[in-house]
Amino acid sequence: MIDSYQFGKIVIDGQEYSSDVIIHSDGRVEKWWRREGHIVALQDITPLLLDAPEILIIGAGLPGMMSVPGGLITHLQDKGLRVIYDRTDRAVQAYNRIDHAKRIAAAFHITC
Repeated sequence: MIDSYQFGKIVIDGQEYSSDVIIHSDGRVEKWWRREGHIVALQDITPLLLDAPEILIIGAGLPGMMSVPGGLITHLQDKGLRVIYDRTDRAVQAYNRIDHAKRIAAAFHITC
């Protein structure tokens, strides 16, 4: 569960992070670094896909500055993955609302 989020800080299960994070479908949390900063490529989320999630949530930053190319979203959806892509504050809300009996993975850009 994500306890809180504000620009530059996210708290997950009581642990505070001040960098972008990914949450694997088994609950593991790791720092997240993208090859091109504000553009998500398939390679940037591949570690999350190895666990075969049903849902992938991507938070694009508080003002939504990080982009996910439409072709990548379509590719993931064609593979049967439900993708939620929104500003990080909304993506966090979606993560907390979804039934966690499903395999959920997430990637959150916590600043711009």
